[in-house]
Amino acid sequence: TVKNNLLDFSKINFIQIVLLIGAFMLFLFEAGFSLVSQIYLMITALLCAYQIVHIAGKIGLALLGRFATFVMVPGLLLFGFNALQITILAIFVELVGGVATDALFSYKAAQMADVHEDKVYNFQVFGLVVSSLAMGLTIWFLCTYFQFGSEQLFAQRAQARALLIQINTFDFYAIGVGMLFGYLLKFMKINPFFVLGGLLMPLSLSLPLIVGGAVALVVKKKEQYESFASGVYAANALTMILSVLL
Repeated sequence: TVKNNLLDFSKINFIQIVLLIGAFMLFLFEAGFSLVSQIYLMITALLCAYQIVHIAGKIGLALLGRFATFVMVPGLLLFGFNALQITILAIFVELVGGVATDALFSYKAAQMADVHEDKVYNFQVFGLVVSSLAMGLTIWFLCTYFQFGSEQLFAQRAQARALLIQINTFDFYAIGVGMLFGYLLKFMKINPFFVLGGLLMPLSLSLPLIVGGAVALVVKKKEQYESFASGVYAANALTMILSVLL
């Protein structure tokens, strides 16, 4: 907690911290992480969490994905992580940053609403348990029954992260060309992430987006067609769900 802009360590339960770190290290050992890589992961995750919280306090947004990438790429080069280890690393870094940001924002909201910190802490623990169980069940359904990773359930950020996970060696010439191409796109005021999304998207998804963008350029009074466009979007979402179920 923070009192008068000074850190207050009196309410930290160090026994809980030691137990959690011990349990997590056992899990990492089971996943094949060496002791050095575990120390690397924990230190970098804490540094990233501090920076995520610092940025979130200024702009109100928690930028999680890019910090996971900052930890992931050096880890690939230093320790040669496999796909499972990279996935665990990315999840851990984003969870640490996200939970830290959510906790501090919750405490600040509670302070402004004159709610006691202990009550907020209990609700946070309850929320973490419920969200963990819900997300575990959701991912199990996605992997078991819903074609996870296919065109029916396309996820742009997950596909971009998968590109990094699947790369065992880096072609530095290709990376240099990619950096120049990204700088060229930025110089031309074109969002590089839009281009990356177009490269990752299957043709069946990118074509409707291109057609929709072209129609938007031709139509003069777009406000008159907002309801129609919303209906098309909703119908497409329902079609995707039905195609997965069938």
